[in-house]
Amino acid sequence: MKTDLANQLKTPLLHQNSSQALKNALNSEPHALLVLGGEIGNHAAIASVYADNLAKKLNVVVSRYEDQDVSIELVREIRNLVRSAGTKVVLIPSLDGASSDAQNALLKALEEPSQGTYFVLSATNSDAVLQTVESRTHTIELQTPRVEDFMRVHEDHSEDEIKTALRASGGSYPSFIAYLSGERDEYELAKQFVVGTPQQRMAIVSTQGFDRPTAIRIVGYVQSIYVYFLETQTKAVELNKNRVMLCQQTSKRLSANGNIKLLLDELSINL
Repeated sequence: MKTDLANQLKTPLLHQNSSQALKNALNSEPHALLVLGGEIGNHAAIASVYADNLAKKLNVVVSRYEDQDVSIELVREIRNLVRSAGTKVVLIPSLDGASSDAQNALLKALEEPSQGTYFVLSATNSDAVLQTVESRTHTIELQTPRVEDFMRVHEDHSEDEIKTALRASGGSYPSFIAYLSGERDEYELAKQFVVGTPQQRMAIVSTQGFDRPTAIRIVGYVQSIYVYFLETQTKAVELNKNRVMLCQQTSKRLSANGNIKLLLDELSINL
């Protein structure tokens, strides 16, 4: 049975201390939580899971600001939202690349929180966040997961299997899952898709003749690589966001029985 990468990545991989810190925050309900770092670059995913759990506890829907630049205009929109009555959980899953002006605008909302408003923020590291913004939050800096943490999440695999997959994956969680699940060849093709030219990508599509399930998995791997870049690098942020959106759109159209070669050729040209 092939791996459902999207569902695998929904399970946060956390150091036990980080997991406990998030549970404590969920109990204490700070008005602003900032999740920082993680060697595997999964801060945004973990912030999203925390926001979902907090919203479930408070019986509200998360106001999500994903796949958007944190601009002054966006912060104004958020500040207008939080001025309205009612309980709100506001998720801004990555402050990476946000300008000082935008963060200063956000600071005003953090300094004067309206009753019942909870902010959930994340960033690659503290260098991406103004000190004044960080000082207004309850900050959790994610610790690097250990082998035993991987074993806790992937308990159906042996310690030797997990150690081998960790060595082979070089610290990328999507890559780790691919190696652990025996889908190394598909992940390697996805990596070629990422580093290749449009012509090289189209050549892969032509020579491999992917069936629909394989095409969906490989596009999922390509997307996971760009997500990993987004969460571990500060360069080409906008370009990688667009690439993630292209992969998401391609996966949806493939799942809706769109023409496999046509969609993959289109993705090859536009990435």
